Amino acid sequence: MAEQKKTKGRGRGSGRPFKPGNSGRPKGALNKFTSLKQAFLDAFERTGGAEGLVTWIEENKRNRVVFYQMLTRLFPQEVEHSGEIKTNDPLIIRVVHVKGGDPGNGGNGDGKK
Repeated sequence: MAEQKKTKGRGRGSGRPFKPGNSGRPKGALNKFTSLKQAFLDAFERTGGAEGLVTWIEENKRNRVVFYQMLTRLFPQEVEHSGEIKTNDPLIIRVVHVKGGDPGNGGNGDGKK
């Protein structure tokens, strides 16, 4: 049996990722993430949109926790800024780490407020 050459990456081998004449995804075609995002938005609208989401969150405490967990995944994990921030309003940056608690109750997860 012939030995297979091990390559890094996705198993495409070395060199060009596609065969000659195949440049990959056709121009204008949606990538998988865009299609998935649209499917998620469609499902969101079909299940009541923002009003349906609020109803679900208010059903029980666990749903509120799950909502906040999902919400935190929508924001960037790291934000860098250099330079000035010009505003007449106070700038408040609050970093909250909740471990095992309900982030919607103002607590920090240790059962104390």
